[in-house]
Amino acid sequence: MDNLDTITSGSWAADIIETAKATQGVEAIYAEGKALIVAHSKDQKITEIDIEKYLPAPTRIIKTINVSEATSFIDYWQTFATDASVILADLNSQKFTAVFDYHQPGKPAWESHKCVLVSCYSSEWQTWSGRDKKPFSQIEFAEFIESNAIDIIDPAAAVMIEVAMTLQANKKVKFNSGVRLDNGQIQLGYHEVIDGSAGAKGDLKIPDKFKLAIRIFQGGEKYEVECHLRYRINDGDLKFFYQVVRPERLLEDAFETIKKQVQTGCQGSVMLAVA
Repeated sequence: MDNLDTITSGSWAADIIETAKATQGVEAIYAEGKALIVAHSKDQKITEIDIEKYLPAPTRIIKTINVSEATSFIDYWQTFATDASVILADLNSQKFTAVFDYHQPGKPAWESHKCVLVSCYSSEWQTWSGRDKKPFSQIEFAEFIESNAIDIIDPAAAVMIEVAMTLQANKKVKFNSGVRLDNGQIQLGYHEVIDGSAGAKGDLKIPDKFKLAIRIFQGGEKYEVECHLRYRINDGDLKFFYQVVRPERLLEDAFETIKKQVQTGCQGSVMLAVA
């Protein structure tokens, strides 16, 4: 190796080697790759000294860089990829791993240079999936809908906000029945509670399902997410919860979309594997 020869053949290095032999009981010093192998004559021990840090540049890249957007992953790939580079995709960990020094037939490699694209969930997906199938009180549900109405596309956000306001206005009522109507709505029967006694009766109509338009992963495309609205009445107390329809399929589709973006940008195949 030229760089190693430069180090070991320099006059300063030669002086150190000769001094070590004369004063430290060193029998011989051998150059092996990026290391010096020192043989001690007194105790018969062998010492390996790493001299890579004295070279003008490292002998290979040892680096793993993590990025959160496909564009950054593609840019890094285009800068460092060679014929020995591969991309591994792992749905379970939601990662794409570019290995730039991968094995070749008959040529094992160190796999020391990598770029990892971590597909992070968007804030809106974390919000909606985080409350999936979890019960809300009447007021909690109204406040949740108000805070996140911007994500609702069907029925219109204004309709869902009106539902939320109606729930807040009727917080001092007892619910006693629920009926699914032909138009896809749910009609909840209730009566007002005045000083502990039953007052005027009324009906509250709410949709039995709604749709969102949200990103699954940060920087990704928006997906239409359908949710089924459910309720429970227990001793006049109303609880709401919703169910996201087939969330696992949404994750698979969103991951596949990123995979296609990576394939196109990196101009190569992506292997499905546990990276």
